[in-house]
Formats: sequence, C-alpha cells, structure tokens
Amino acid sequence: MLDLALKAVTNQLNRYMHRHFDLDEDAVMLTSPFDSEGNASSQVNNKLVVFLANINKDSLSNNRPNSAGAITSSFSSPTPLSLNLYIIIAASFDAARYQESLTYLSYAVSCFQQQPVIDQHNSPDLSNSIDKLIMDIENIGINDLSNLWGVLGGQYIPSVMYKVRMLVFSADTINSRVIAASSSKTSAAGI
Repeated sequence: MLDLALKAVTNQLNRYMHRHFDLDEDAVMLTSPFDSEGNASSQVNNKLVVFLANINKDSLSNNRPNSAGAITSSFSSPTPLSLNLYIIIAASFDAARYQESLTYLSYAVSCFQQQPVIDQHNSPDLSNSIDKLIMDIENIGINDLSNLWGVLGGQYIPSVMYKVRMLVFSADTINSRVIAASSSKTSAAGI
C-alpha cells in the first residue's frame, strides 16, 4: 500500500505539471535521486523525484473501546494501523538548469497548496484501498536537513518535505469474539 500512496502523489503531480507545461514526457518520477554509490541517478536527470524519507505511526488516531453500560458482543480484529508518510519532492536537475529546477519545485508546492487532499474525486486512479491522502508541508531545520541528505548518501538538491496523512492498514479477518460486561451494578429488586 505504501507504493500505491506514493504512486498517487506522483500521478497527481504529473497531471498538474502536464497542465502547466508543454511536456513530451512525465516531469515527475517515483524513485531515489541517487544510485547505490550516492551519485546522481542518470534516469532522473532534469526531473522532479518523489521518494519516501520516513514512516511513523499516527498517534492521534486512536480507536477507543465503546464504554456502553450494557453487555455487548462484538467481533474483534486488530486495531487499524494509521501511518504518516514523510516524502521528499526533489528537483534533480543539471547545474545549468538550476533556475528551471526551482520553477518545477515551485509548481510542486503550488499543486499541493491548491489541492492538499488526494481522493477518488480528484484522482480516479487512486487505489480503492486508500480513502484519501492529505498533503502537509513539513518544516525541517537546517541541521536535520543536512543529516537527512547525508543519510541518503548524496549531496543536497532543492527539495521540499511533505507529511502524507494517513495511510490506514486494517485486517480483513476477524480474530476473536469479544464480550464486554457492564461495569454498573444490576438491581435484583422486583425479581
């Protein structure tokens, strides 16, 4: 499902770029900007690159159990896991085309500023397993940015980081039946 989410982001951005530029090919690729030795990848020359930087659990999406006062019976499956993806959109352009790289990156920011939600209405190729993706620009400090690009194994190139909320993994099978008893006392009067 991670690949489907990143593909949806890439497709949305490609559609936007095609509307604004006269392009013969896609301007955005879902791939790393570097090869295994940390050199700029030749396949992404003069393109925007979308790649995954990190994944974390969304701590705000808790599924709290029902606290009803009666005995209830329900079926239990694993709690859905909600993830946030941290992606980078980077302008992998030749040094001679630096200004053009900034233009492309500006259009990428504009795309998700104008339409921060990717869903079935605006992205018909979005997988049915994904309800929606919400694009939030993520601030990252200079030191963290330097560390990130160092870990990636390459030199910094103009980029922007987005937090993509929320990808939900849920089980399709039922694991057990849960019977919950009320915590309130039942009166025996009148029996």
